[in-house]
Amino acid sequence: MTLAKKFCLFALTFLSTAALAQAQTGRITGTVVDTAGSQPIAGARVTVVGTSLATSTRDDGTFVISNVPVGAHQVRIQRIGYPAVVRSVTVTEGEAATLQVAMAAQAVQLSTVVAVGYGTQSRRDVTGAISTVATDALEKAPVATVDQMLQGTSAGVQVTTASSEPGGAISIRIRGSSSITGNSEPLYVIDGFPIENDIEGSSVGNGGRDRTTPPNPLVTLNPSDIESISILKDASSTAIYGARGANGVVIITTKQGRGTKPTFSLDTYAGTQRLAKKYDLLNSEQYMDYANAYGAGSSTPFTPFPDSVKAAILASGINTDWQDQIFRTAPVRNLQLSVRGATNLSSPTRYALSFGKFDQEGIVLGSGLRRTSGRLNLEQSFGGRFNVGANVTASQARSKS
Repeated sequence: MTLAKKFCLFALTFLSTAALAQAQTGRITGTVVDTAGSQPIAGARVTVVGTSLATSTRDDGTFVISNVPVGAHQVRIQRIGYPAVVRSVTVTEGEAATLQVAMAAQAVQLSTVVAVGYGTQSRRDVTGAISTVATDALEKAPVATVDQMLQGTSAGVQVTTASSEPGGAISIRIRGSSSITGNSEPLYVIDGFPIENDIEGSSVGNGGRDRTTPPNPLVTLNPSDIESISILKDASSTAIYGARGANGVVIITTKQGRGTKPTFSLDTYAGTQRLAKKYDLLNSEQYMDYANAYGAGSSTPFTPFPDSVKAAILASGINTDWQDQIFRTAPVRNLQLSVRGATNLSSPTRYALSFGKFDQEGIVLGSGLRRTSGRLNLEQSFGGRFNVGANVTASQARSKS
């Protein structure tokens, strides 16, 4: 056999083997969706086990793997936030095997993260004195203002009220007072915006009988909108915020959008408030008898109540208890409606919209608090590399008179 014939025979054998190998392949196609809302899952990794054949799902959740050898195969589907799914499939020559895969989101246990100034740190990596207020347990408590959430929840933080009326001024001390004549109030940072409490600027006049106190700087903030509260107690707050953080910093972060579909929440409650205990006072007859007995045993001149005056007062029915004239049973009402979620795209938009209405009557006539608040938090992600966000809030708080 000549060399030319041998070459032609080898070429024919090679081409027939390649054609046979190419003919003994098929395709695997399918769709990957979320079990919660049947939404397509984009970016899931689909791999044929034991081979180098792999692909990723498109935005509509579909995928195609070509040139898969004929026979039984195992297909693994993986996506961050979902447990891996393995499915068996049989590929026939020249045909497309179809898979319909539903993946359930996996609950991830996150470690505690603390907001510190311009970033976040893992809880175990924080070396400074930082206290985190657990707001989950306080969501069921009927609190009117944020300062009520801080009372008794953090070691070394003392919260007092300069006025006991609803929405009255507050004073917070973190590890005691740091100044004799200056302001010892901490710095409040709400979503990155600093707010100061000028309680030291209150004026006292007329022998202390007339006092003007500044309003509570946190009264316009709806407690239901708060995601977390962190309190910086030591010198690290000064290093981050400068001299304004010398008395400590209270960092408040509001709720942001999350998830892949809208989540609606309605929170409402109503109740009443009343004086826990009244003084046991003398009535008019007892008061006159006591005054006459006290005057009789006193060395100072005293004119007792004549019997005629005493009889006239008793006959007129004058027997006023001043506590009944200024105290009342006061109602309190709260309504909170919110929606949070995010679009299920490669560049998601996270949103959190809330509306709140709070109305509290004080137990003393002429006191009370009425607050109407609205908040919109938006965050847009561009390809996972850039995030642009905006926090917009409108709130009105009025003290009733």
